[in-house]
Amino acid sequence: MFQVAVQNLISGGYFVTIDPVYFDGQSWISRFVTSKDRGQHVRTPEQYLALAKESFSNVKSTLTSNNTYLPGEALIMKCVKD
Repeated sequence: MFQVAVQNLISGGYFVTIDPVYFDGQSWISRFVTSKDRGQHVRTPEQYLALAKESFSNVKSTLTSNNTYLPGEALIMKCVKD
């Protein structure tokens, strides 16, 4: 996905992702809700960043929590093509 995005963006263009995450210190209820996500490959913030940085050199990320009525956290990444 990152490779396709970087190939199709103009210089200065960006690609934004929002993904559920697992991390140390996460509450059990948040981890449970995240485990029920439809995705098969929920990762840690560090793992998502490593994937993004294989294609993008400029990646900014923010960990957010409780964006819905269910407990849970998400990693928002903005990947900019240089």
